[in-house]
Amino acid sequence: SVPFVMTWMLFLLPVGLSVFWSLDIEYGMTKAVNLVVTTSLSLCLILSAIERSSWLIVQRVLLAMLTGLLVLAVLYKLRAGFFDRDVPFFINGPIVFGRLMSIAAILSAFVLRGFARVVAVTVFGLAVIWTASKGPLLGLVGLLSLIAFVRANWLGRALIVLAPVTGAALLLTGVWTLEYDGSNRLLVVADLVLSGGNLLSEAGPLGG
Repeated sequence: SVPFVMTWMLFLLPVGLSVFWSLDIEYGMTKAVNLVVTTSLSLCLILSAIERSSWLIVQRVLLAMLTGLLVLAVLYKLRAGFFDRDVPFFINGPIVFGRLMSIAAILSAFVLRGFARVVAVTVFGLAVIWTASKGPLLGLVGLLSLIAFVRANWLGRALIVLAPVTGAALLLTGVWTLEYDGSNRLLVVADLVLSGGNLLSEAGPLGG
């Protein structure tokens, strides 16, 4: 359909543009093609599964699979090095595992109800923190904030908006200053935003 094609193009556009500022264009093209192919195959499989059953069942199956992956990762890391980020999270690296756990947290927010939802979102959120991957963590916080904003009353929405606005105001006015040794990527990004630096060339994927 036309909406589907337009949505897919909106996804491909930033991916294609990012190749041109890659330091290694050939490697960038390889990564871009890999992303498009794997995403297309995954999308076809998910759409086929939804047609055969329902979106709710597909979400529950995905959530069950990701829960199993978390259990296996915990068991593996208990023997190989629980807090050692260089030890794989079972079959995934920290960034990929962090993204999968953030997806599980978002699915939990929609699929589960009551106390089970709170527990699941908390557990998967802690799994993202466990990976020490800032990108997946920022994405998860942003999406959970958006979900909370949509579902909250007017007071809750005001608090959700007020918190980051207050933090930004404190930074911009100099009341709160960033002190770091230059190694914390999250603070590097914040500093570049405030100073007008080049996020794409100086802050890596998190800046992007």
